[in-house]
Amino acid sequence: MKYCPPSAGCILTAITSELSVLSNQAASPRERADALRFIIHLVGDLHQPLHTTTNDDRGGNCVPVAYFDRAPEETNPEKEDYRPNLHGVWDTNIIERFAQGRPSRQVASELEEKFKTQIQAWESEKAAVNAWALESHALAEAVVYGDLPAQIAIEKPQEVNSCADDDHIAARMLNLHEQIGEDYEIAAETAVETQLAKAGARLAGLLNSLWP
Repeated sequence: MKYCPPSAGCILTAITSELSVLSNQAASPRERADALRFIIHLVGDLHQPLHTTTNDDRGGNCVPVAYFDRAPEETNPEKEDYRPNLHGVWDTNIIERFAQGRPSRQVASELEEKFKTQIQAWESEKAAVNAWALESHALAEAVVYGDLPAQIAIEKPQEVNSCADDDHIAARMLNLHEQIGEDYEIAAETAVETQLAKAGARLAGLLNSLWP
């Protein structure tokens, strides 16, 4: 893929590499255990849409948002970091809001029941990691960014190492006054629930393909 050149690598090549270690009987138990840990983490990461896109904003980390009644506050003036930000909302806040304090096992069971008719198909996909990445990217465009109250213009691609780069991108995004409330939350919650269920089913299928 042009977005994952062999010279640099990305999450897709990392998953493939760790799968090779995990399936290698000659690898040490420690090496295989570490590979399993990485695979669990990386497959989950791949299903968070903001891990598969950027608009010079470090996957939404440089997009300050007001989340319901919580206004964004600058947490690192040098790097111009803000909380809440779009990435953090999708990583944590949306999940915490729909979980409403229920244990993670209970939430997982509820998602398994809700998506039981689709889980078998997701499990059968094995290691279609490129397709999963493209799917997450499309979701980022359609929902994560597409449903924002204030539309964000496409930046000219450049290297961004902090939210102070690209002409102070975080400060410019702050001026959009993004306000995430009930309408956005409803669309986002549906997407997050689906991605969590897909990640779990696809991870299971991936590991079952190694240990039938």
